[in-house]
This record gives sequence, C-alpha cells and structure tokens, in this order.
Amino acid sequence: MSETNHNSTLNHGSMVVHEFAPAKINLALHITGQRDNGYHELDMLIGFANHGDTIKITPYNEPALKTISLKITGAYGANLSTDADNLIVKAVNAFIAHYQNHIKPYAAYDIELHKMLPLASGIGGGSADAAATLRAMAKLHNIEDEAGLLLIAQDLGADCPMCLLGNACRASGIGEKLSPIEIPKMPVVLINPNCPIATPLVFEALKTKQNPPLPPLPVHFDKSSFIAYLKKSRNDLTTPATKLLPEIKEILKTLDNMKNVQFSAMSGSGATCFALFNTMAEAETAQRILSQQHPHWWVVITALI
Repeated sequence: MSETNHNSTLNHGSMVVHEFAPAKINLALHITGQRDNGYHELDMLIGFANHGDTIKITPYNEPALKTISLKITGAYGANLSTDADNLIVKAVNAFIAHYQNHIKPYAAYDIELHKMLPLASGIGGGSADAAATLRAMAKLHNIEDEAGLLLIAQDLGADCPMCLLGNACRASGIGEKLSPIEIPKMPVVLINPNCPIATPLVFEALKTKQNPPLPPLPVHFDKSSFIAYLKKSRNDLTTPATKLLPEIKEILKTLDNMKNVQFSAMSGSGATCFALFNTMAEAETAQRILSQQHPHWWVVITALI
C-alpha cells in the first residue's frame, strides 16, 4: 500500500467521514505482574484530551480500483509509513474482513491522517489513529456493533480497545478490561521533549514487575478528590523511562516548580508528561512560560474530555 492520488472524475461514495483521534493520557499506570507470554498485568486510570489527530475517509465506487490509499499530513506526519504495515491500513483491512457480508461494496478508500501528536510519545498515537479509523469505517457503513469493533481493536494492540471507546476508564488485565469512570474536565498541558522513546525498552528496563494495584476508586470524583487520588497513585514506568531519556526528568522537575500545577506526571511509557490545572487561565500562563523557556519542547494546552 502506498500513497495514491485518485482522479477527480471517479465516483465518490455517499459520504466522507471525519473522525477525531484524541490523545490518551495515562493518569496512573500500575504494573502488577507479568504473564508467561511476556505481557504485563496493568492497572491504569485513563483519560482523554481534547487534542489529537484526525482521520478522513473517502470511499470510491470505481470498480477498477481495489486499493486502500493513505496520505499523511500534519506536524508529525513526515516520518510515518503509508504502507500495509501502518496500523490505519491494518484497521481498514480488519474491518472489511470482519464485516464483509454487511457493508457497502466500495472498491477503494482514500484515507488521510492529519498527524498532530508526537510519535512514540506515550499518549496513544498509532492506537488512537487505528481506533478512530474503526469508528470512521463504522459510521461510513452504518455499523453499530461495539462488541465486534472491540474484537477487531484487541487484535490491533493493547491500547486500541480503550482508544476505541474514547472515554475515561479504569483499564486492567493487559489493558482489555475496561470500566468507564467519570473524571473532572480539568485543563491540562501536555509536554513532550520531541524525543521518541520505545515502549519495549522502557518495560525492559523496569526492575520490579510486582507492584500494588490502584487504590480503591471512589464512587464520585470532584476536582479535589480527583487530585488527591492521583497523588496516591503512580506511573511505574517513570523511573525506567527517565533513565533512558533524562529529558523526562527535566520536564517533571520544571512542572514541580511551576505555580498552580495541581498534579503532574508522565503519561504511559513517555516521553509525554502532563500537568493539570484548576482554570484555563492558569494553564494558558503555564503553557506560555514553558514555550518561552523551552522552545524545543512540544507544549499544548487542552482539557480532559
């Protein structure tokens, strides 16, 4: 599969679908064990931010075309492959295979990914894009089958099911056991040093695989109890990630010394870190200061959704 520009005379399908792929934030990440197959047992608190990538899918009815073409734009699109190994292309093929007897017989799909999230950054990335692709394909074909889409998502990666649902949740097992929760819609600043870090290397550097799970979840969170809960939780990957990439430690130290930060931590396996604020004005001030002091960092202001 490679990038293809179809002729404008081709017959389009009945609709063009856009789907948002929000950044996934690991608000807490506890590693509680490791299975015989190497997969880690996790207990995580997951949130999503109102900032991310965008998927656009255009179907074609031209029978001469039997292709899935992928074009990637955006600030972080330059180094991504558009071939068959791209998770978006895999998601489309998996969707077609699963629902082949229930979907419109489009001959081709043009897909555009507008990539605004840094690569290998601990905030969903490829999984969020694949999940958004599944949602877009379901809209395109009027498929309402959450269970079936979750089955497809599980085969695409451990983070894909939670990204498919796109709601705050507690995720356990290897990430497949999802329990929706409600969290406050707080302003958040995302910071990445523009240095990718490979998740397998971070897990490899983790010394202790048997750690306590999340503290018991309350029935209801307000801002105060939410912050208090996060302060009792951990990201067990922070220590190995900072050893591999010292820039993470610099970000976390900077956030520790900033005014009005209610809570800060690393997301996932890094290198993206996040800081929560009570008001958007406080978050905007922090974002402005961070961008001025560290112009080489990726600094984005958004909010939990």
